[in-house]
This record gives sequence, structure tokens and C-alpha cells, in this order.
Amino acid sequence: MGVKTDHKKALEWYLKAADQGEPWAQCFVGHAYTQGKIVKQDPEKGVKWLLKAAEQRQAEAQIMLAECYKRGEGVECDFDIALEWYRKAAEQGVPEAIFNIGLYHFHDIDGDEHNYDNAFLWLRRAALLGHSDAQLHLGKCYELGIGTKKDSGQAFRWYLTAAKRGLAEAQVKVGEAYE
Repeated sequence: MGVKTDHKKALEWYLKAADQGEPWAQCFVGHAYTQGKIVKQDPEKGVKWLLKAAEQRQAEAQIMLAECYKRGEGVECDFDIALEWYRKAAEQGVPEAIFNIGLYHFHDIDGDEHNYDNAFLWLRRAALLGHSDAQLHLGKCYELGIGTKKDSGQAFRWYLTAAKRGLAEAQVKVGEAYE
């Protein structure tokens, strides 16, 4: 807009908007504090701002908040709460959230039994929305029969789709298919 880049001044303005309840600004401020790139890192303060935005259905804040709970950054690590926030973002159709729910079921994050059927459904949904990591994982599901019947044709299709989007692991899988 014709002004010199000044991240500190930008944060000042975002804080004004965040104080008035603007969810995107609250998300920006929360991210700034959790990452510590513009201001001194303060994960607890960042989580408070992210929570304000997430409660207003700001999907990006919901995902960031889920990540904080998953890593125990600014809050106590709690996979169940992380999953709740991913679900809220997934309800809005956000592929990254949908993918993370699939991973949750795939990798047995909370210590319960794997739920490969649910993992497959969530990964497929994210893959169909164009999430490249979900496409790679869906290829693995088809290749190994995880949550679905083995299907080498479908496995190749999803590996190729992810490979075309630049994922090196998928490119290796496509290369192996041609050997």
C-alpha cells in the first residue's frame, strides 16, 4: 500500500483490532506471541489470543490452538483438547484440520487402539480436498490395506497425485512403481 514494512507497527494495529474482538487480528497476535518472531515469545499469552479467535470460529486459530495443545506449547499437552479444536476447524471444511484428525486415528496418538477405518475416512476426505500429505497417506492406506482393501491401482493414483504436487516421498513411490 505504499508504506515501508514495519512488523512492530503492524502488530500495534493488529492489537487495537484484537482488543475490539476482531478474530483475524486475534489470531495474528496469538501467532506472533507463540512464535516470538515479532515480539518476545510468550506462548501462554499467544494461546489466550488464539483461544479468543478460535471461539469465534476463526479456523486458522483453531488449528494453531490444536497444535499448541498437541505440543504442550503455552498449555499443558492434551491430545483430546487438540482433537476437539481440529474437529471445529474440520467442520468448516479446512483440509489441514481434516488431515490431522486422520493422523490422530492413524498413529494412535492418545494411546487408545488404532482406528484405521476412521483414519482412512478422514485422510480420504482431506485428500479429495487437495491436501497433498493426505494424498500420500491415502496411497499408503491403499498400498497396505489400512482401513480399506488393498488396491495397487488406487495406491498408485494417490501417490502420483501427491508426487505431482512435489512430495518427495510420493515421487519415490511412483518411481518404485515403474521399476
